[in-house]
Amino acid sequence: MARRSNASGRATQHGFTLLELMIVVALIAIIAAVAIPSLLNARKSANEGRAIATMRSISTCQHQYKTRFGTFASSIDDLEDTRYIAIEFDAYQPVDYAFGPNNWSLTIFPTTPDDGDRSFYCDTTGVVRFEFGLPATLLSPPID
Repeated sequence: MARRSNASGRATQHGFTLLELMIVVALIAIIAAVAIPSLLNARKSANEGRAIATMRSISTCQHQYKTRFGTFASSIDDLEDTRYIAIEFDAYQPVDYAFGPNNWSLTIFPTTPDDGDRSFYCDTTGVVRFEFGLPATLLSPPID
Protein backbone atom coordinates (compact mmCIF):
# COMPACT_ATOMS: atom_id res chain seq x y z
CA MET A 1 0.00 0.00 0.00
CA ALA A 2 1.22 3.45 -0.77
CA ARG A 3 1.95 5.69 2.21
CA ARG A 4 2.08 9.41 2.01
CA SER A 5 2.61 12.07 4.60
CA ASN A 6 0.09 14.82 5.15
CA ALA A 7 0.89 18.40 6.17
CA SER A 8 1.26 17.43 9.85
CA GLY A 9 3.84 14.76 9.01
CA ARG A 10 1.65 11.76 9.82
CA ALA A 11 1.50 8.86 7.35
CA THR A 12 -1.85 8.28 5.63
CA GLN A 13 -2.94 5.35 3.48
CA HIS A 14 -4.63 5.96 0.17
CA GLY A 15 -5.08 2.38 -1.13
CA PHE A 16 -3.22 0.03 -3.40
CA THR A 17 -1.17 1.18 -6.34
CA LEU A 18 -1.93 -0.09 -9.81
CA LEU A 19 1.30 -2.09 -9.79
CA GLU A 20 0.33 -3.89 -6.56
CA LEU A 21 -3.10 -4.77 -7.96
CA MET A 22 -1.57 -6.05 -11.20
CA ILE A 23 0.83 -8.30 -9.24
CA VAL A 24 -2.03 -9.77 -7.20
CA VAL A 25 -4.12 -10.42 -10.34
CA ALA A 26 -1.12 -12.05 -12.04
CA LEU A 27 -0.54 -14.34 -9.05
CA ILE A 28 -4.20 -15.39 -9.01
CA ALA A 29 -4.07 -16.11 -12.74
CA ILE A 30 -0.95 -18.27 -12.33
CA ILE A 31 -2.51 -20.25 -9.47
CA ALA A 32 -5.71 -20.76 -11.49
CA ALA A 33 -3.72 -21.88 -14.56
CA VAL A 34 -1.99 -24.54 -12.46
CA ALA A 35 -5.00 -25.68 -10.40
CA ILE A 36 -7.85 -25.85 -12.94
CA PRO A 37 -6.38 -28.57 -15.21
CA SER A 38 -5.59 -30.68 -12.14
CA LEU A 39 -9.16 -30.33 -10.90
CA LEU A 40 -10.59 -31.30 -14.29
CA ASN A 41 -8.34 -34.36 -14.47
CA ALA A 42 -9.36 -35.35 -10.94
CA ARG A 43 -13.01 -35.11 -12.01
CA LYS A 44 -12.38 -37.32 -15.05
CA SER A 45 -10.55 -39.84 -12.90
CA ALA A 46 -13.41 -39.95 -10.41
CA ASN A 47 -15.97 -40.43 -13.20
CA GLU A 48 -13.93 -43.25 -14.72
CA GLY A 49 -13.53 -44.90 -11.34
CA ARG A 50 -17.26 -44.79 -10.84
CA ALA A 51 -17.85 -46.24 -14.31
CA ILE A 52 -15.49 -49.13 -13.57
CA ALA A 53 -17.21 -49.77 -10.23
CA THR A 54 -20.60 -49.73 -11.97
CA MET A 55 -19.42 -52.28 -14.54
CA ARG A 56 -18.10 -54.55 -11.80
CA SER A 57 -21.35 -54.21 -9.84
CA ILE A 58 -23.39 -55.14 -12.91
CA SER A 59 -21.18 -58.17 -13.47
CA THR A 60 -21.59 -59.32 -9.86
CA CYS A 61 -25.35 -58.76 -9.97
CA GLN A 62 -25.70 -60.63 -13.24
CA HIS A 63 -24.01 -63.67 -11.73
CA GLN A 64 -26.17 -63.45 -8.59
CA TYR A 65 -29.25 -63.14 -10.81
CA LYS A 66 -28.17 -66.22 -12.79
CA THR A 67 -27.61 -68.20 -9.59
CA ARG A 68 -31.12 -67.36 -8.40
CA PHE A 69 -33.12 -67.52 -11.67
CA GLY A 70 -30.99 -69.82 -13.87
CA THR A 71 -30.40 -67.20 -16.60
CA PHE A 72 -28.82 -63.79 -16.85
CA ALA A 73 -31.07 -60.74 -16.57
CA SER A 74 -32.41 -59.60 -19.92
CA SER A 75 -31.96 -55.90 -19.06
CA ILE A 76 -30.61 -53.52 -16.46
CA ASP A 77 -34.23 -52.90 -15.49
CA ASP A 78 -34.55 -56.58 -14.50
CA LEU A 79 -31.62 -56.15 -12.11
CA GLU A 80 -33.21 -53.01 -10.67
CA ASP A 81 -36.68 -54.59 -10.43
CA THR A 82 -35.34 -57.52 -8.42
CA ARG A 83 -33.48 -55.01 -6.23
CA TYR A 84 -30.09 -56.46 -7.01
CA ILE A 85 -28.74 -53.07 -8.01
CA ALA A 86 -29.67 -49.41 -8.26
CA ILE A 87 -27.71 -47.95 -11.16
CA GLU A 88 -27.26 -44.29 -11.91
CA PHE A 89 -25.25 -43.56 -15.02
CA ASP A 90 -24.29 -39.94 -14.33
CA ALA A 91 -21.23 -39.05 -16.36
CA TYR A 92 -21.38 -42.30 -18.35
CA GLN A 93 -24.23 -43.71 -20.39
CA PRO A 94 -24.85 -47.18 -21.81
CA VAL A 95 -24.26 -47.06 -25.55
CA ASP A 96 -24.44 -50.74 -26.41
CA TYR A 97 -25.84 -53.63 -24.48
CA ALA A 98 -26.86 -57.17 -25.28
CA PHE A 99 -28.48 -59.05 -22.44
CA GLY A 100 -29.53 -62.62 -23.13
CA PRO A 101 -30.30 -65.76 -21.13
CA ASN A 102 -26.83 -67.28 -21.59
CA ASN A 103 -24.63 -64.22 -22.00
CA TRP A 104 -24.57 -60.45 -21.66
CA SER A 105 -22.34 -57.49 -22.53
CA LEU A 106 -22.44 -53.80 -21.79
CA THR A 107 -20.46 -50.86 -23.19
CA ILE A 108 -20.60 -47.46 -21.52
CA PHE A 109 -19.16 -44.22 -22.86
CA PRO A 110 -18.65 -40.75 -21.33
CA THR A 111 -21.61 -38.43 -21.83
CA THR A 112 -19.31 -35.53 -22.80
CA PRO A 113 -15.54 -35.28 -23.45
CA ASP A 114 -15.19 -33.41 -20.15
CA ASP A 115 -16.59 -36.41 -18.24
CA GLY A 116 -13.86 -38.89 -19.18
CA ASP A 117 -11.41 -40.09 -21.82
CA ARG A 118 -12.18 -43.82 -21.85
CA SER A 119 -15.13 -46.05 -22.63
CA PHE A 120 -15.64 -49.37 -20.86
CA TYR A 121 -16.87 -52.84 -21.82
CA CYS A 122 -17.79 -55.82 -19.67
CA ASP A 123 -19.39 -59.16 -20.42
CA THR A 124 -20.10 -62.58 -18.92
CA THR A 125 -16.41 -63.04 -18.08
CA GLY A 126 -16.57 -60.13 -15.61
CA VAL A 127 -13.44 -58.54 -17.11
CA VAL A 128 -13.79 -54.76 -17.48
CA ARG A 129 -12.06 -53.51 -20.63
CA PHE A 130 -11.33 -49.95 -21.74
CA GLU A 131 -10.60 -47.93 -24.88
CA PHE A 132 -9.52 -44.32 -25.35
CA GLY A 133 -11.87 -42.28 -27.54
CA LEU A 134 -13.67 -45.23 -29.13
CA PRO A 135 -16.25 -47.66 -27.78
CA ALA A 136 -14.52 -50.48 -25.91
CA THR A 137 -15.00 -54.04 -27.17
CA LEU A 138 -14.11 -57.61 -26.28
CA LEU A 139 -10.71 -57.01 -27.91
CA SER A 140 -9.89 -53.91 -25.82
CA PRO A 141 -7.24 -54.17 -23.09
CA PRO A 142 -8.46 -55.12 -19.61
CA ILE A 143 -8.35 -52.83 -16.60
CA ASP A 144 -5.57 -53.90 -14.25
